[in-house]
Amino acid sequence: VTGSVTKGSFSTEKYTAAALGGMERFSYALNASHFDTGGISAFSKKSGGVEKDPSSISNFSGTLGAELAENFSTQVTGRYT
Repeated sequence: VTGSVTKGSFSTEKYTAAALGGMERFSYALNASHFDTGGISAFSKKSGGVEKDPSSISNFSGTLGAELAENFSTQVTGRYT
Protein backbone atom coordinates (compact mmCIF):
# COMPACT_ATOMS: atom_id res chain seq x y z
CA VAL A 1 0.00 0.00 0.00
CA THR A 2 1.36 3.42 -0.93
CA GLY A 3 0.03 6.94 -0.82
CA SER A 4 1.10 10.52 -1.22
CA VAL A 5 -0.08 14.06 -0.60
CA THR A 6 1.32 17.00 -2.55
CA LYS A 7 0.43 20.64 -2.03
CA GLY A 8 1.51 23.64 -4.07
CA SER A 9 0.77 27.19 -5.02
CA PHE A 10 -2.65 28.40 -6.24
CA SER A 11 -4.37 26.03 -3.75
CA THR A 12 -3.11 23.01 -5.68
CA GLU A 13 -3.46 19.61 -4.02
CA LYS A 14 -2.86 16.07 -5.27
CA TYR A 15 -3.67 12.89 -3.36
CA THR A 16 -2.80 9.36 -4.50
CA ALA A 17 -3.26 5.89 -3.07
CA ALA A 18 -2.42 2.47 -4.45
CA ALA A 19 -2.59 -1.12 -3.29
CA LEU A 20 -1.45 -4.23 -5.10
CA GLY A 21 -0.87 -7.81 -4.27
CA GLY A 22 -2.01 -11.31 -4.87
CA MET A 23 -1.75 -14.90 -3.81
CA GLU A 24 -0.88 -18.01 -5.76
CA ARG A 25 -2.63 -17.56 -9.13
CA PHE A 26 -4.57 -14.34 -8.47
CA SER A 27 -3.45 -10.69 -8.43
CA TYR A 28 -4.99 -7.27 -7.95
CA ALA A 29 -4.05 -3.60 -8.27
CA LEU A 30 -6.17 -0.67 -7.06
CA ASN A 31 -5.35 3.00 -7.68
CA ALA A 32 -7.02 6.27 -6.78
CA SER A 33 -5.97 9.88 -7.30
CA HIS A 34 -7.48 13.31 -6.89
CA PHE A 35 -6.13 16.63 -8.20
CA ASP A 36 -7.60 19.97 -7.22
CA THR A 37 -6.52 23.54 -7.86
CA GLY A 38 -8.02 26.84 -6.82
CA GLY A 39 -6.80 28.07 -10.18
CA ILE A 40 -5.33 31.19 -11.65
CA SER A 41 -6.87 33.67 -14.02
CA ALA A 42 -6.02 32.89 -17.64
CA PHE A 43 -7.03 36.47 -18.48
CA SER A 44 -4.77 39.41 -17.61
CA LYS A 45 -5.70 41.28 -14.41
CA LYS A 46 -4.89 44.51 -16.26
CA SER A 47 -7.70 43.68 -18.68
CA GLY A 48 -10.16 42.82 -15.91
CA GLY A 49 -9.48 39.09 -15.49
CA VAL A 50 -10.10 38.10 -11.89
CA GLU A 51 -11.81 34.68 -12.15
CA LYS A 52 -9.71 31.85 -10.79
CA ASP A 53 -10.61 29.03 -13.24
CA PRO A 54 -10.51 26.23 -10.63
CA SER A 55 -10.17 22.61 -11.71
CA SER A 56 -10.72 19.23 -10.09
CA ILE A 57 -10.37 15.64 -11.34
CA SER A 58 -10.53 12.22 -9.71
CA ASN A 59 -9.40 8.88 -11.15
CA PHE A 60 -10.02 5.35 -9.94
CA SER A 61 -8.77 2.11 -11.49
CA GLY A 62 -8.53 -1.52 -10.63
CA THR A 63 -7.13 -4.66 -12.22
CA LEU A 64 -7.83 -8.28 -11.33
CA GLY A 65 -5.71 -11.03 -12.81
CA ALA A 66 -5.79 -14.80 -12.79
CA GLU A 67 -3.42 -17.45 -14.07
CA LEU A 68 -5.86 -20.06 -15.32
CA ALA A 69 -3.26 -22.51 -16.63
CA GLU A 70 0.52 -22.69 -16.88
CA ASN A 71 0.57 -20.70 -20.15
CA PHE A 72 -2.75 -18.87 -19.92
CA SER A 73 -3.68 -15.85 -17.83
CA THR A 74 -6.29 -13.16 -18.04
CA GLN A 75 -6.84 -9.69 -16.61
CA VAL A 76 -9.85 -7.43 -16.21
CA THR A 77 -9.29 -3.69 -15.79
CA GLY A 78 -11.80 -0.98 -14.92
CA ARG A 79 -11.35 2.79 -14.87
CA TYR A 80 -13.51 5.68 -13.75
CA THR A 81 -12.73 9.37 -14.16
